[in-house]
Amino acid sequence: MRLLFSATLVAALLAVPACATPIISGKYILTGRVFCQPTLNVNYVTPNKIGNITLGRNTFQTELMLIDFFPKTGAANYGVTYEAGDNMLIQNTGASQGLFGMSLVETQAGGNLNYMVTDTTITLGQITYNALFGSIDDKNRAHYFAYQTTYTVQEGVQCTEQGEAQRQ
Repeated sequence: MRLLFSATLVAALLAVPACATPIISGKYILTGRVFCQPTLNVNYVTPNKIGNITLGRNTFQTELMLIDFFPKTGAANYGVTYEAGDNMLIQNTGASQGLFGMSLVETQAGGNLNYMVTDTTITLGQITYNALFGSIDDKNRAHYFAYQTTYTVQEGVQCTEQGEAQRQ
């Protein structure tokens, strides 16, 4: 009896069609964050004297985007507002006083890019993200997805980017 049950279960599982890659189609509101690890470069001229300190790349960015995906062409059009600046600012209180680093700045941009989707990733432009897709409808459209990746930028600094998108 146990062998018959196992054979029936295996047959039933094999009869279930594999899940198709989710479709990303139409307008989505996307929110995202980019964080690059801060670096502080300290130049010691003697064991107890600092010659200078410079702030390396240490970006923080948030983004609010409206993006329209066209699955037949693999293209997407977007409009985005970025809030970006340095995670850390250096205040010099010595002879040359001043604030070093980039304060938060808002920037708007738009354009188009290519995209591609697999079961576990989404590629936007040149960057491939790990992705989870949710709220899949009967036409296999994902109404929600979350994404994240890490990458290296100039000076070997590591960055992470993550976000969520909701279909409109």
